[in-house]
Parts: sequence; structure tokens; C-alpha cells
Amino acid sequence: MTTSLVSLLDFAGTFAFAISGALVAVRHRLDLFGVLVLAFAAAAAGGILRDIALGAAPPVAWWTGAMRQCRLPPDC
Repeated sequence: MTTSLVSLLDFAGTFAFAISGALVAVRHRLDLFGVLVLAFAAAAAGGILRDIALGAAPPVAWWTGAMRQCRLPPDC
């Protein structure tokens, strides 16, 4: 498989995890902030668990810097 196809499948999987988290938040009648937080948490956790299940340790998000935007200011 080419790198671009693998990246596309990776983003599609993360998007699916985010949608599932957002749907759960909507079902529980959370506000927009709650929906966004739960969608992000589900996408991040799902992607990390997927990487661990595939044997990629540490998870790809940690060594590619994809999660750098999500860190809190004291971690910068």
C-alpha cells in the first residue's frame, strides 16, 4: 500500500471514532462543547488503542507529533 492510502485510511478511522463519540454526546443531549470534547476524546483514544492493538508502540500519534496541537499550555 502507498503511504497516502495508509494515511487516508488512518484519518478515516479517526474520523469514524470522532463521529461515534459525537453521536453518543448528542444522544445524551450534551451542548456543543460537550459534543466536541467527547468526539475528540473518542477519536484520540480510539486511534491510540488501534495502534496498540496493531502492535505500534508507542502509538503513532505520539511520535509523529499529530497530538501537539492538543497539549495543554504548560506542556509546550
